[in-house]
Amino acid sequence: MNEKQIQSMLKDLTEQKAPKAEINLWPAIESRLQTSDLTELKGTKMNTRQKLIPRLVAGIALAVILIGVLFFTTPQGQAMAQSMLQFFTRTESNELPLQSFQLTPPLPAAGTRTPNPASIIDAKLEITEVELQAGYDVFEPSWIPSNLTFAGASIEDPKIVRIFFRYMDTNGLVFRQEPVPGSEDCELCNMVGPDAPVEEVAISNTTGEYVEGVWKLTEQGPVWESDPYLKTLRWQKDGMAFELLYMGPPDTLSKQDMVTIAESIN
Repeated sequence: MNEKQIQSMLKDLTEQKAPKAEINLWPAIESRLQTSDLTELKGTKMNTRQKLIPRLVAGIALAVILIGVLFFTTPQGQAMAQSMLQFFTRTESNELPLQSFQLTPPLPAAGTRTPNPASIIDAKLEITEVELQAGYDVFEPSWIPSNLTFAGASIEDPKIVRIFFRYMDTNGLVFRQEPVPGSEDCELCNMVGPDAPVEEVAISNTTGEYVEGVWKLTEQGPVWESDPYLKTLRWQKDGMAFELLYMGPPDTLSKQDMVTIAESIN
């Protein structure tokens, strides 16, 4: 491939990633690839082709960098960057259809109630009890703010363990964990609205994702709302998926508090 062919290839690539109508990227790359200084080599016995190849390689590298920088500063690029999530999945709309559990269920027999492992009211087990049922070593935080107290634990399919910490009445923090081979198989890695401001955070030597918001149930179905009263932090480590979910006054538990709790889990 000669120099003109490489320049043509780069020009086509820049047009695909940053259309000329929006960003005229090629002149910057073309000026970098100018070889006017090669005229000084005329009359010497140096191989022009050998000198040109390193310049073209450097030019290609610069082109890739420029394309990447400019692409992710465009609205389209920023939207793509926001959609690249590890532990959350964005929906196409802030509204979802009616869920199966919202349909009218059959009435239970008088005086009976179906336990709900996702409810703090039904979290009546100790850590050792859920550990036996789960069949794996259950992780626990070694640090919890003084305004939270252990309320109990529960387990649900597929082996998701929940540990509840109470704040006031039923509000508080729930720590969920699940063994998974990868984020795509993670039951905890569920959906958020398309406008949810998901933030990447550092947790010791790994990274997690933090978001504030909730799917609020309406008669037409769930609707996503950004809400500081519900905070979620998710991450994965050593084949385990983790989630901290807090519901309560925003000032009672900060994002940094949740990161500190996550870092204390062992």
